[in-house]
Amino acid sequence: MSTLLITISAVLAAITQYVNPFVGTDAHGHTFPGACAPFGMVQLSPDTRPRAGDWDGCSGYHYSDSLIFGFSHTHLSGTGCDDWCDVLITPGGRPSAFSHRREKASPGSYQVWLKDTKVLARVTAGRRVGMHEYTFKGRGPWTLTLDLNHRDHLDDWAINSGPLWCSGKRVSTSWARGQQLYFYFEFSSPASCELSEDGRKAVFTFDKRKVTLRVALSSVSEHNAKANLMAEYPQSFNALRDKSRGEWESYLSKLECPFRDREHRRRFYTALYHTGIHPSLYSDHNGEYRGMDGKVHLADGWERYTVFSTWDTFRGEHPLLFEIEPERSADFINSMISIWRENGKLPVWELSGWETDCMIGYNS
Repeated sequence: MSTLLITISAVLAAITQYVNPFVGTDAHGHTFPGACAPFGMVQLSPDTRPRAGDWDGCSGYHYSDSLIFGFSHTHLSGTGCDDWCDVLITPGGRPSAFSHRREKASPGSYQVWLKDTKVLARVTAGRRVGMHEYTFKGRGPWTLTLDLNHRDHLDDWAINSGPLWCSGKRVSTSWARGQQLYFYFEFSSPASCELSEDGRKAVFTFDKRKVTLRVALSSVSEHNAKANLMAEYPQSFNALRDKSRGEWESYLSKLECPFRDREHRRRFYTALYHTGIHPSLYSDHNGEYRGMDGKVHLADGWERYTVFSTWDTFRGEHPLLFEIEPERSADFINSMISIWRENGKLPVWELSGWETDCMIGYNS
């Protein structure tokens, strides 16, 4: 009984209960509701906007939409540009209607019932890894479709697979050019694979109603993506979800809300939550990353980050982060210095190793 009471007390005291990831997903907030760890490499979230160039869909998701096209692994939050939404996984092989009544999101996790394909989808994410869990309620065949052609223009691609794994690369151009992203998936049960669209798409067929995917990303290579997964290997979906939630709890506890009523606490901690998404981790577990010059570099003793929209952040977010995240802010500074070394200038608006040169001023 005492253990149960302690658990209940911890849940009631959790700061994460005040965060609403759906705030900003309507109008032009350009946020996403899906899962990520604080400043993590992976943002695993549903996509309701399938085409690039859609300003309403900068984050890949808009609250007014009624179809989910799948779940991709990189998302921008709060930006005025659309990009990322890399490596789409679609359970059931087609878009599905959904209802906000059967959709839940909290820091580090997201779930939704896909009405048309009769799939319960859950996703969670860590620093360089993510997990999908799909429970198929309808008749088979039970499939997951991997689509590299989703959203941005595809410059180069590869899909390699075995019964229990899949890896590949996606080189794409949208707002940032020539973005190289490599991935590695591990399946919970064997799957057959059928490639289509000249290898841009793969359909995996499973004989189990419940399928779990473990995934990791890298800007360097498929080998590094796999190494990232092995280095941060999640033992289970719930274990990764709880770890991510704990990291968010730690981040959110760095500031104490001066208000006691629930509504003001919700606004305060949801806003603080959104400050913990970008900049996003860019270097691999071994320190390697792909620099502004397209070459592989090593962050030795520090971690490289990306998404430096300094015109947006130099007045408010970065001064805050210098106070509450001093060690990580040192990595931000080292990241900016590395950008200068590779590109000849500090970042104006850097994304995925590319300088977009967007907005006025030189705010780094």
